[in-house]
Amino acid sequence: PFTIYRKIELNIYLRFTLVIISFLWLMFNLMPLFPQAFSDFIFLFPYLHIMYSPVCHQELQKLICNEFGCTFLCARCTGIYAGVFIFSVVLLLKTSMPAYAIKYLFIAGIPIIVDVIASSISIYTYSKLAAFITGTIFGSTAFYYFYIGIQNWFFEKKRQVV
Repeated sequence: PFTIYRKIELNIYLRFTLVIISFLWLMFNLMPLFPQAFSDFIFLFPYLHIMYSPVCHQELQKLICNEFGCTFLCARCTGIYAGVFIFSVVLLLKTSMPAYAIKYLFIAGIPIIVDVIASSISIYTYSKLAAFITGTIFGSTAFYYFYIGIQNWFFEKKRQVV
């Protein structure tokens, strides 16, 4: 039978796995900023660039750069995945989370929409910091809905198997 203790144990494994995956996804994106730390993995950079290309436009002027290189994702996408990682850690540490309502996802998307429109019509110039922050807000909120969906799918599948 599918006991409550087994469900809690599987939920912890799921949360821990999501922390590891989101950490790796974020770190692979940031690797070009620290080539001296990842010198053994520089050969992966062209493949990582290709791997990230379906999830981001990768416009050079919107990438986060330093004197060593640029991220594979733009500032907003990097913020989204930073939000995913941050919230996955919060989820790992919290025992209970508030109920979710889809309106919060839309509310979290409003800053991105406002930022994109305002910079597109030249109310102000594009800011990587603003893009990163709005991405982080949206990413952390969106991840919660993603997590709930995975959790529901996983436990529904387990219930069918048992």
